[in-house]
Amino acid sequence: MDRKIELHWSRKFDFVGNLTSGPTTASSTTFQVKAALRNAYSSLFGIYMFFEDTSFEPARRSAIEGWRKSHGLTTTGALKPIYIGIVKSDQRDFVERMREHHKKWIYQYRDKGQLFVKFATTYYWCREEELPQLIEDAESVLVFEMQPYENTAKISSYSLSEDIKVSNTGHHAPLPKSITSKKHF
Repeated sequence: MDRKIELHWSRKFDFVGNLTSGPTTASSTTFQVKAALRNAYSSLFGIYMFFEDTSFEPARRSAIEGWRKSHGLTTTGALKPIYIGIVKSDQRDFVERMREHHKKWIYQYRDKGQLFVKFATTYYWCREEELPQLIEDAESVLVFEMQPYENTAKISSYSLSEDIKVSNTGHHAPLPKSITSKKHF
């Protein structure tokens, strides 16, 4: 029997624009998440997606589109997922994840309105102690299916203990309505 998880994506973007209140360079050690974002999202537990507005930085967009074409992925549409991630513990909250992402790649997106973030409300049918693994497995399926440009893991392969079906509801475009791990193996 497959495990199931439903991800209900918000109607609007949960956050738009620059995520920081301080400098936005790779060498910056004073990265500070805006207070409103920290207060609203510090207790989140689940899956989130970053989108990029494709009208910014034409040279970067051209490189990303070339990479997507070489991987047989869609290149149409104004907003594309560039990262799919998870928050699955209290010890590593969304704010901490943003700090980690900033060190690696968020600093490249300097312009206000260039990044968009959406979160999914998670509905699941498992025991509470199994939820972190279920969320991680759902992220694996989504990343492998969508191949977001900024993800570095789970792009070429992933492993699961048992099959999973991820249903996307709400405003989930460009994600498919349903993805199953059986499709990938």
